[in-house]
Amino acid sequence: CRTSPAAPPIRLQLPADVPLVLSDGPRIRQVVRNLLSNACKYGGGSPVQVYLSVLPHEGALAVRIAVEDRGPGLRESDLPRLFEPFDRGGLEGGDGLGLGLAVSHRIAERLGGSLTARNGDEGGACFVLAFTAQPAEPAVPAPIAAKRVLLVEDVELSRRAIALLLRRLGHTVVEAASCAETRARADDAFDLILLDLGLPDGDGLDLIPELRRLRPETTLIVLTASASAGHAAEAVARGARRVLFKPVSAAELTSEIGAAFTTAADAGHDFAGELAALTTAARAQIQTQARTLLEEGRAGRLSALQAHRLAGLAAQFDAEAIAAAADRLESALAGGREPVAAALAQLETAVLGFEPGAHAAQAAL
Repeated sequence: CRTSPAAPPIRLQLPADVPLVLSDGPRIRQVVRNLLSNACKYGGGSPVQVYLSVLPHEGALAVRIAVEDRGPGLRESDLPRLFEPFDRGGLEGGDGLGLGLAVSHRIAERLGGSLTARNGDEGGACFVLAFTAQPAEPAVPAPIAAKRVLLVEDVELSRRAIALLLRRLGHTVVEAASCAETRARADDAFDLILLDLGLPDGDGLDLIPELRRLRPETTLIVLTASASAGHAAEAVARGARRVLFKPVSAAELTSEIGAAFTTAADAGHDFAGELAALTTAARAQIQTQARTLLEEGRAGRLSALQAHRLAGLAAQFDAEAIAAAADRLESALAGGREPVAAALAQLETAVLGFEPGAHAAQAAL
């Protein structure tokens, strides 16, 4: 729920060591946000409890997320239809159209899991999202090809220590201890320059634009013991890719060099921009297809395949309300017990609330 002076406290109970799992993070967050929002709205101001368990189960991991409040609870008569669209479980006073739980229930099914509700033993409502997932292996950075590095550092022991780390990582290192030595060596080709700012014969900041003009293709990272945010900002403004603060560990050097050259390798391909453009086009298409489906419905020319295609596109591009409605419509058209008119009404409501340009979470790739 949104933070406000009147918002009830949220208390999280986690196991001591929670393993990483492979699953659909954005969709899980969407469900949990909705459950928290409902608990805050209808829990009577009582603290909201969130419990997480991750346990081994048949070669995988069983994940269980429970959200509990101490409010008035749910009417037993409403439980069987609680996850139907537009149903509020007998609760009044909230905003929205009553689609949140229906969408969350559909997401749980897409995860191969379930979303259930019951009244707590001590009062209040309890919602449980349960699903299985595979354990996630810790990310292993891809190996970086050996680089030719110019290391500029005036303190000999510091320079030797950093050079030792770099050589152990497989890089070739040329050392310099002053501005003059740096200028003398800068005619050579280097993949990376690591530059200290406090040099005996000048300010390393002044070297940055010189080196950028001379070697615009070379990555330049500043190493400094200065804690000044102003120095760091100035270094970046003059052309440094990044500023690292001493002491610098082997892990930090490995990470920064890897990030620098992975970015450099991908510089010719704007993945983020391409994905954003694709997402924008897809969400516009979702709106067009949904409106077309509604028109076909009014004309009595609906097909389950149309609804299926819309459900798949909408689910991929973060339009869960439309995905759930189209999925329900597909089921109705395929001869299920769902009434087609009710599914179309749900789709029309979802389309009215859909904003093609709003996609905080882009394609689930």
